[in-house]
Amino acid sequence: MSLQSKLFHGDPNLEAAAVADSAHITLGCSGPYVNKIQAALIVIDGADISPDETQRRSYGPSTASSVLAYKQERNIINRSYETQADNIVGKMTMASLDAEMLKQEALPRAPIEIKPVSFSVVRPPRSTALVSFLVSSQLLGLDGAVGSAAASGPSVVPGPSGIASPSISPSVVLELRRNSIGSISVIGASFGDVVVADPSIVKIAPDAPVPPSDRALVVDDPQTFKVFSGKTLGRTRITASSFGASAFIDVVVKTFFAPPDLCARRQSRP
Repeated sequence: MSLQSKLFHGDPNLEAAAVADSAHITLGCSGPYVNKIQAALIVIDGADISPDETQRRSYGPSTASSVLAYKQERNIINRSYETQADNIVGKMTMASLDAEMLKQEALPRAPIEIKPVSFSVVRPPRSTALVSFLVSSQLLGLDGAVGSAAASGPSVVPGPSGIASPSISPSVVLELRRNSIGSISVIGASFGDVVVADPSIVKIAPDAPVPPSDRALVVDDPQTFKVFSGKTLGRTRITASSFGASAFIDVVVKTFFAPPDLCARRQSRP
């Protein structure tokens, strides 16, 4: 019987571990399937897994310790060849994790939010005609305004029959200078991904000693992430996802000009 939880179902490595001793998941393994085990341990037991291991998708010492603690708490021991729990994810462990994750996924969850911690602006609603034009521009690859007129662009939300339709509600935009650092907070995601659409404009990293990249993992609620801009001006989107729910915030990297009165004073100097 295949795994039933949304988190595990269909993953070939985890499906194999659930039925074959030869497919045990052990210290030193790495890959997206390890992230899923880490996710389950964090959601179910509040496991303390190092950010380095979650970012590298590595079954390292803290993951192994969390697996061992999980198995000891539930007395998961294969008594045909061992007398105490170990730190390996095998058939019995996968079955237990899958059953508990299935229950977790059935629980009602609050919507995910992304809130800017550093400087941001609220863009006002736009007319339906303008929003429709901007959506078309995005689809044609024309979008990318910079400077003081740069805006977040329209929010695209599912419409009838799954067709995307523009939203004209106000949106919050995180603004950064070139080569600067901002912050966002992800709320309501006990475990998931935070992904940057265009990492040439900004990259992200958890508020921990981890190199910035195009994606980071949510392992706490709430959790703060640093947003790093480079030399490229433009706009991109950061999306947080967790257990089928998602939220986004737009980020604009632009040049900041001196206020007009200051410019005037500078020009009037002899």
